[in-house]
Amino acid sequence: AKDVRVILVKLADRLHNMRTLGPLRPDKRERIARETMEIYAPLAGRMGMQRMRDELEDLAFEVLNPEARTSIMRRFLKLKKETGDLIPKIARALEEALYEAKVPAEVRGREKKPYSIWRKMEEKQVGFSHLSDIYGFRIITETEEQCYAALGAVHRAMRVVPGRMKDYISGPKSNGYRSLHTTVQGPAASRVEVQIRTREMHEVAEHGVAAHWAYKEGRRSANPFAVDPFRWLSDLVERMEKGNTPKEFLEQVRLDMFHDQVFCFTPKGEVYGLPRGATPIDFAYAIHTRIGDTCVGAKVDGHRVPLWTRLRNGQSVEIIRVDASRPSPVWLDMAVTGRARAAIRRALREDERGEHIRKGREVLRQSFARRELDGGQKALETAARKLAFNSVDDMLAKVGAGELSGREVVGAVYPGIVAAE
Repeated sequence: AKDVRVILVKLADRLHNMRTLGPLRPDKRERIARETMEIYAPLAGRMGMQRMRDELEDLAFEVLNPEARTSIMRRFLKLKKETGDLIPKIARALEEALYEAKVPAEVRGREKKPYSIWRKMEEKQVGFSHLSDIYGFRIITETEEQCYAALGAVHRAMRVVPGRMKDYISGPKSNGYRSLHTTVQGPAASRVEVQIRTREMHEVAEHGVAAHWAYKEGRRSANPFAVDPFRWLSDLVERMEKGNTPKEFLEQVRLDMFHDQVFCFTPKGEVYGLPRGATPIDFAYAIHTRIGDTCVGAKVDGHRVPLWTRLRNGQSVEIIRVDASRPSPVWLDMAVTGRARAAIRRALREDERGEHIRKGREVLRQSFARRELDGGQKALETAARKLAFNSVDDMLAKVGAGELSGREVVGAVYPGIVAAE
């Protein structure tokens, strides 16, 4: 958590391993590729390193599903034979639109990676021939104003596909990504995804925390963008250090890395990015653990809603709190973020421990009183020390949970009396 470069070195090492999988046994190749697909590629994406994520995913895809990858590559070749290479045609059309609008910009085009195409085919349940936007284009400008001017130029020159415009400049993704996205109808009836951003935004989109601004003279620099993925990483490490089991921690990482984002606002206008499907409980814990623990209700856009309500992009969320309130076990079924689920589990464990301590104290009070012995604080401290507990509360919790008897505790303080019973 102190130095994000440790993560960068680990990701670079994994990329090298994936590029040199050839000599390994098939079972070992598959294990490494699956681990890469499930953990390392999403981690690279979450850290804003999209170029590395794309390559890791495609290398893993080649190992895990070689038939599907080969099939997509063949279809690309067939499409090129039928329509010719569309990338130069589309690039030229975009360049002409920008020139006419007097917007200085650079246009870059590419075919999307096989894994990206396969994932969209799976998500939309469509074949390759029915898949839109298999071509991706980037328009790179110098200023934010030119980004919006370029968007207008593209929309005037090409037919816009409704519902596909996204503004990540005014509302950045949680990994710091900023860009304008739109989909238009290009030459030969092809759908084209266009991303418009400044050079600085492009540097972050490609390299994330490894971008040129991230370190100067070996020291971490301030992130010039609205969202810093390093904060997410620090939060992740903090949760790990708070004692969650490895299984719970891995579940939290996967939850945080795999979901698309929605952005919601507090009544004061602060914005929080959450996974799609998140509830007011997730929103409360995103603000602060104390806010989540004491949450009793929520208002969305001014209307009272149940805590299981799924939040949508752009909604304003107000959390209603009561200081004496505590999380309920059913919240685990409502929360979707790793942060919220970890905090709820921790609070439930603390509540259970508190109840065990209360019960344990009552059991020992009765055990000492029945024998007419002193069971005060000094006696409890002596028993805890002799029974090798770190604290009296640890001992009381074991008694309350039924894992230690009152007789054993009394015997630790008054061994002769218990032995004579």
